[in-house]
Amino acid sequence: MILINEKISLRDIILKYVVRDFFLGMLDLVPSAVGVVLRLIFYRFFLKKCGKGFTLRDRTTILFPERISIGNNVGISHFCFIDGAGGIEIGDYTRIGAHSSIISSSHSFENPDMPIKLWQVPLA
Repeated sequence: MILINEKISLRDIILKYVVRDFFLGMLDLVPSAVGVVLRLIFYRFFLKKCGKGFTLRDRTTILFPERISIGNNVGISHFCFIDGAGGIEIGDYTRIGAHSSIISSSHSFENPDMPIKLWQVPLA
């Protein structure tokens, strides 16, 4: 999903949304403590802010990590879905249970006569 008012080039789409999301998606499949450690190391580079003691279990999907701030000692369990398109701030000592969804955006309804599926995002 590309945001409506975000101007982005084709190169940026490939780097930001394809390569990054492929890498993070593969990283999310690594189970056990090894996966938790790898996610702790690599997600710091992609999140807007990442506090100490962050734990991210496997099979969790995070969209738009660059718009998500995570405080200290935060734990996110298995099979969560977090869409940071509208920005998300998760405070210190928060635990997010398995199979939870956090979605921070909604659809624009500027033209109610056009189905949202047909709406196109202009590329820079």
